[in-house]
Amino acid sequence: MQFQSFWNSGWIYNVSQTGHIQSWLYPSSSRYSELYDMTLHNLKPNTIMDDELLAPQDFLDLQVLWYLYQFSPDYVQGEYNSSHRDQGLIDLFTQNGQYTHADLMYVIDSQHEHMANVLPMYSELAAQGQIELTTTPYYHPIMPLLMMDGWTMEDGIRVNKEAWPEDVENHLVTGMDLFEAELGFRPTGMWPSEQAVSPTMVEPVSDVGIQWMVTDEELLKQSTDISGNLIDVEDAKNLATPWVATGEDGGEVAVIFRDRVISDRIAFQYGTMTPEAAVSDFISYLDNIRQQLIDAGEDPSEHLLTVALDGENWMFMSEFQHQDNARPFMEEWYSRLATHPTVITTTPTEFLTKNTTLPEIQTIGTGSWIDGTLRTWAGEAEESLGWQRLVEARGALVEFEQSNPTHSGLDNAWESLYIAEGSDWFWWYGLDQDSGYDENWDTLFKVHLSNIYQAVNMELPPYLQDLWTGAATPVTPYGGIIEPMIDGIALPGEWDGAAKYDAPVDGGDFDIDEFYVGYDSSNVFLRIDTETPEMLASVDRESSNDAPDLAIYFMQPNAVNFNEVETNFRTYYGNQILGFPAKYMVSFDFDTLREDGRAKWNLFTAKGKSGDQEQWVLTGSSSLGNCAAQDVYEFMIPWAEIGLAPRYTTRVKVVSSWAESLSYGDGIDMEVAPPAPAELILPDLEEWVTLLQLEDQIGDETGDGDYIYPLASDFATSGDGGLWDAQKVTIRQSAWNAQFIIEMGEMTDIWGLSNGFSHQIVQIYVDQGNTSFGNTEMLSGANAEIHPDWAWEVAISGTGEPGAVMSVQADTGSTSARGIDVSGDTSTNTIIFTVSKGVIGEDIPNYRYIIVIGSQDGFGTGKWRDVDATPTTWTLGGGENPASDDGVDYDPNIIDIILDGAGQQTMLSSYDVDGHIYAQLTGFEMPEIAQQIYGFKYVSSTSSTALLEWSTTKPASGRVDCITPNEPSVSTTLSQPWVGQGLTHAITMANLSSGVEYECQVFVDSLSSESVNFTTSTVVDTTAPDLLNLAVEVLEDGRARISWYTSESSTEQISLNQQIVYQDNFATKKNHQFTTEPLLNGEWNLEVVSLDASGNSNSSTAQFIVNIEGQDNQGDGQVDSTDSDDETSSVDSSTVIQIGLLVVILLLVVGFIRVRQSESSDDDKWS
Repeated sequence: MQFQSFWNSGWIYNVSQTGHIQSWLYPSSSRYSELYDMTLHNLKPNTIMDDELLAPQDFLDLQVLWYLYQFSPDYVQGEYNSSHRDQGLIDLFTQNGQYTHADLMYVIDSQHEHMANVLPMYSELAAQGQIELTTTPYYHPIMPLLMMDGWTMEDGIRVNKEAWPEDVENHLVTGMDLFEAELGFRPTGMWPSEQAVSPTMVEPVSDVGIQWMVTDEELLKQSTDISGNLIDVEDAKNLATPWVATGEDGGEVAVIFRDRVISDRIAFQYGTMTPEAAVSDFISYLDNIRQQLIDAGEDPSEHLLTVALDGENWMFMSEFQHQDNARPFMEEWYSRLATHPTVITTTPTEFLTKNTTLPEIQTIGTGSWIDGTLRTWAGEAEESLGWQRLVEARGALVEFEQSNPTHSGLDNAWESLYIAEGSDWFWWYGLDQDSGYDENWDTLFKVHLSNIYQAVNMELPPYLQDLWTGAATPVTPYGGIIEPMIDGIALPGEWDGAAKYDAPVDGGDFDIDEFYVGYDSSNVFLRIDTETPEMLASVDRESSNDAPDLAIYFMQPNAVNFNEVETNFRTYYGNQILGFPAKYMVSFDFDTLREDGRAKWNLFTAKGKSGDQEQWVLTGSSSLGNCAAQDVYEFMIPWAEIGLAPRYTTRVKVVSSWAESLSYGDGIDMEVAPPAPAELILPDLEEWVTLLQLEDQIGDETGDGDYIYPLASDFATSGDGGLWDAQKVTIRQSAWNAQFIIEMGEMTDIWGLSNGFSHQIVQIYVDQGNTSFGNTEMLSGANAEIHPDWAWEVAISGTGEPGAVMSVQADTGSTSARGIDVSGDTSTNTIIFTVSKGVIGEDIPNYRYIIVIGSQDGFGTGKWRDVDATPTTWTLGGGENPASDDGVDYDPNIIDIILDGAGQQTMLSSYDVDGHIYAQLTGFEMPEIAQQIYGFKYVSSTSSTALLEWSTTKPASGRVDCITPNEPSVSTTLSQPWVGQGLTHAITMANLSSGVEYECQVFVDSLSSESVNFTTSTVVDTTAPDLLNLAVEVLEDGRARISWYTSESSTEQISLNQQIVYQDNFATKKNHQFTTEPLLNGEWNLEVVSLDASGNSNSSTAQFIVNIEGQDNQGDGQVDSTDSDDETSSVDSSTVIQIGLLVVILLLVVGFIRVRQSESSDDDKWS
């Protein structure tokens, strides 16, 4: 953990030998700087172990310096009190390394000694009236949230809880008691955690003796006066005045509201100024407020202006960290305030004692000093999940205590609960804050939750148990795409390529023997070998109400732990632990099972636990035939139904149960298989179509025209800048995702961020067209607006840290990181955003986009680095400082906009600080999609033919050329023309030589595809495909659905009454399905013919009857031989099938028909 020893203020490493205010520290500072340069000193290297360990003496020096520089150099010199002077520490500060273990122990012992003086010193100062000390609730909870009766915020997730006034009282009393024990008296003032207030928390605060508390001016703005009117904080007499707030249920507390403008200037601006200039600005602000009061006829002496800010933040994380942690500013500030003729410094209690008549607040606002809201601790999915788990733990503890009021572990359990109510756990959850170590905070929160249960010996909930295990190893691994016929019959070779899993547990009368999991390009297939429906019907159960249930549980896609909102952890009937956060449950619907074996499945979506039960909501049912049961159970489940896409991962368990009723928990699980979950990782089957390639102006990383890089060496590049110079964007799409490839001028990953790049923040604003919910406000920190004509519906933001990657939906305000992948490649200077169409929308080519680039700052608002008037170590220059009256930054933090042409400088300079106007931005529109050839692939080959497939973006015709790159003597170029009607194409290249490698390309006019290579077989195939399970179903409108299965990929030809009604000449399918046009009543003769790629054919015949009431009978037995369109030729896309309009007469021709196998002749082949 040596890298943590560099988490120090920047000035410590940069003390100069002469001319620096602390030059006497140069020997130790230079040694610290030397160690800094020897190590990976980033906040979080990609892997901590990448950093080579320092040599023993170097590491000892590092430890001494780390602890030594936690002392104020002025303090150890006795500048605040002569008794503090410590010559031993001074000597170590003036030593250049070569420290000893004794030196380390001296520093640590001195820390303990001097820290023991801190509280007595403060107590003494308070007794003298020089300072006033306040307290805070003990474990720093957000009291308004503890006092709420539940909520639903931006994420749309309900947190069901009651108000917990007893808990708030405990935090308050414990804090007050500790204060009194350490300092000898009880305080009268309070700094509520995060200055969070609400009407409901006033009474408990008043009840413990607190007379005043402090919060932000935004809460005064939200409050109403005694007449019910909102309070105007722009009026100086309102803000510079304490108010009395009355609680919702009684109690009174005086409230002082911090002046946000002047407080934030200290926190964010003054560190870049000289102490003299900063204090002059501060006093000028005070003089202006005083004049406003005089002009309004007010007595300034009756008003209180409050400065309140986080000490550790403004002193150690702003630019003050490079200025001796603001000591020079503090000295200048205090000395000039002490001598100012009209400014009086006072404590709140002293002021309130002299001013007993205060204006009254009828209803105080609800929020904190973070944006005036509570959104930092509630309202994101992770935060809601944390609260739900806290609510569950508290509910379990309360219930336990009622039954066991004297249990010895109750005190420890309640103490752990109070710790878990602290604000920091929820601060780091979600996307709005990122520590770089959020997983550690999550672990600690769960430890405290676990301690609640363990203190009283209650069973831990599944998500707190150490249950995340490796996936089960399949007996047979995945072997590629499969194409089973969903008919409940395990045909030979049908499940080759699927993963096979054993189910070793004895499931009694509903035992699972084994199951298979496979996939194709859009579906997941499962086969479960267990008791057939006939066998289950004959089982003699104790209860006549018992009904069989066969369910498949799927994990929340891509989950890596149990932190998944609205997921469940137990089986529905038996409530057994699954071992992963289940999001979907697919259940075989036995009530829909037909004689031919076809049935429907029902899809349930998890909603998490409510009360004592996990909630499942029925969200859909399949078409009839998407599952079937005869000898086995077979399922076809579209990827999209269970949240899957290419490269996604899920886990699977199959559960057989007997259900007494449909109620949760009212049943018994017979088997949960496999014991460890099966795992499914979908392959990368994406085929990308390029929609746009747009070159941005090079060298325009100057914002409004004159932005300047920060001064720190971290921003140095090998060239002349380029870190924020976007030079080109490529937008492309697949069936599942949109992708934005942004080429930058320069990129580094100097800070070792997980996504592979350090300096850039990229935001994409998507204008989907005219909607009622378009937003013009950009995400926090960009400091600009979108033009109303370009209002966005979806915004996407990404940096090098995964925790800062998110989407925002304008209609709900919800944020999520799901469905977005961001990666950078410093070798090619590219940043790639891959965004699910479920996030960004489906119509990618017709949207408009505004893409902006800025400098990523892990501590900045919204992760944006500020642009100020002049550059500093960590801020850019060339902009303007915040407005003097409201303290708001109006200059954009945007350094580059991707545009089709010029216009960036004009847009980014259209802000007006004095007029409080942000710059307005537009972006670029998408062009018409150009013709492209994509997805060219080799499907299969024989000794003399090869099947090739590809797609085009427009209908086209062309040719396919094949050469023999390694055997030029075999043949010249083989060229075969093709004519396409749709966008997907296939061709069978004939007259190829056996055992030869070919290289082929597709040509459309001047366009050519990438090449594909393959080698033809050396074996001559003379075996015809088996033709199995030919079935005909007549639908209620007279159409016939025809299906069959072949043992290898084959062509299709369908004849009715000796007339061909459909044919597909390419051997690409094993599972064949076709729906005819409506047929006349009467008897029909069917023949299907299938040829494999070698031309070997097989056929089968059947007869069926159409008898639709009110329809004419067959005339001359002729049929309309026009090929059905794509919609009707696909069972899955057939409207009739989708809405389940099933029928009258079904003739199922017995499965395993093998007839009329024959050797093919040249005349039989289809070319």
